[in-house]
Parts: sequence; structure tokens; C-alpha cells
Amino acid sequence: MTLTAVIRSPFPREDDRTFRYASLASGLDIVRKTLSQQEIAAIQTTRIEQLTGQVHLTTLLAHASGDGSLLIYRSAPARKSKRHIGWERH
Repeated sequence: MTLTAVIRSPFPREDDRTFRYASLASGLDIVRKTLSQQEIAAIQTTRIEQLTGQVHLTTLLAHASGDGSLLIYRSAPARKSKRHIGWERH
């Protein structure tokens, strides 16, 4: 499913910007199909650290052979900023 968004320009002499994008659901469908063809499962969980407000997204990629990779994404504190801090690979 293709969606369209318009970003209105705050400047009178600039045109608005229009772009197309896919929904998260359709992107996930593509990823699931591609991973399953390679016998890979993706499992994701999230949690928020109460003391820091940091959001953790943990992704486990597991192959049918038993091999796996664990990726942890830590964001900046949810209450202060939307900038990301980065990924760790385990």
C-alpha cells in the first residue's frame, strides 16, 4: 500500500513537498516474506528504562539452523529527545 504525505512549506515562495511512502505494515510484510524464504525468524521486544526514560528495542534474528544474532537499539531518553544513541550487536 502506497501512502502520500505533503509537507507544507512555511515560506511563501517555496512549493510544498510531496512524497510517497509505504505503511509500516506493508514494509513488515515484505521483511517477513524475505526472511522466511531464508528460514530466518525475527522477534522484537521493547521496554523503557524507568530511571533514564531510554527506549530499548531488542531484535533477535534466528536461523532454522540454530544460529542467531541479537541487536539492541537504545534511544535517547524518551522524555528529552528523539535522537537515537545507536545499535549494539550481541
